[in-house]
Amino acid sequence: MNLYLITEDQSKKAQYKKVWDDIDHDGMSNWNGASLRGQMVSFPGDPTSYFWSYYWNEYDPPGQDISHGNAVISYISESASMGFNWTDADMQKFVNTMDKHIWTTKHAFYVDGSGTRAVWYNDGFYTLGRFNKDLQERFETLSGGNSQKHGNLALNAYILSGGELRRNNAGSSSSGSSSSGSTSSSGSGSSSTSSGGSTTSSGGSSSTSSGGSSSSSSSGSNSSSGSTSSGSASGSTSGGPVTPYQCHEHTSNTTILNGFGSPRDEVLGTNAVLLQALCDTNEATITVGDDNQNRYVYEQGYLWDGSNWAPFLLNGNKTGVWLMEKGEVTLSYIPVLQNTSHYFVSFICTWDGSGWKCGCRDSSCGTSLWQLQSFKQQ
Repeated sequence: MNLYLITEDQSKKAQYKKVWDDIDHDGMSNWNGASLRGQMVSFPGDPTSYFWSYYWNEYDPPGQDISHGNAVISYISESASMGFNWTDADMQKFVNTMDKHIWTTKHAFYVDGSGTRAVWYNDGFYTLGRFNKDLQERFETLSGGNSQKHGNLALNAYILSGGELRRNNAGSSSSGSSSSGSTSSSGSGSSSTSSGGSTTSSGGSSSTSSGGSSSSSSSGSNSSSGSTSSGSASGSTSGGPVTPYQCHEHTSNTTILNGFGSPRDEVLGTNAVLLQALCDTNEATITVGDDNQNRYVYEQGYLWDGSNWAPFLLNGNKTGVWLMEKGEVTLSYIPVLQNTSHYFVSFICTWDGSGWKCGCRDSSCGTSLWQLQSFKQQ
């Protein structure tokens, strides 16, 4: 979509539009005609909500996991905001999926409302707040958050208050496309957006976790909110927001469990703690790496819940599956894990001037291991 919008080369524009339309609604020949539009079906027992699967041309529960679902929602929200392919009626169905099925008394791991592991909302599901004021206000009751969260919620608030996004005047040929002019969001308390104005941005990620081992389906987290929030954390203790504090337990001189790498800089000899955590009432923000350009961080880590490892994705300056220098993610606690030590692992590679050393336990770095850290809410 963005390539189509910015290029002035008409032959490339046509090519980008063809790929875009095939993915969005016309169908991809290499996936037996599957498309995003074709993936979206009525939620079982609730035709006012959408359900979709992670796998093309499949429609069975539990459906899409929330972490990867952020990418779907981020694109669709952006497309709808720009006036392409997705209507306000579509967006209200996504709002209903979020409000009625994903986030109930817990934060589900899958779009059908099942699962109690980790989810994050901030690079995708948070953008639904711009289509429904009530959902936006609900998001704002979640505490904490990084700049990506705050950015998405702030943009939502801007749109809901009457701010404008740049919109497409030509529309797209897809069924269900929304062409020029303003479109009003359906649903209680929703607002309208119209053509012209500023560009959008999509936000980051944050997350809770519990289980899962080396599976490739990443999970994410129960999001925390940002910018315009005035409420306290949902389910948190009373007394207002808590100033984030350093809460990782392995520092410069602690002993690491056998079978794991060190959370410290063993390669360059600085002994700096490279796996860190900041906690507040119901979240921990994990940072892996530092500002050293000779470090790369693997984008996926895992959080232990006492019986399983659950994957999470770090955010940062990506190149392939690696993040340059450092990565960050916010994890929101699953209630049963509060006030206990939470263990997580990550993987860092450091260039020492002659080669890469990865997952080091000590300065010899004879074996590459997942590097271990723990954190605990006070």
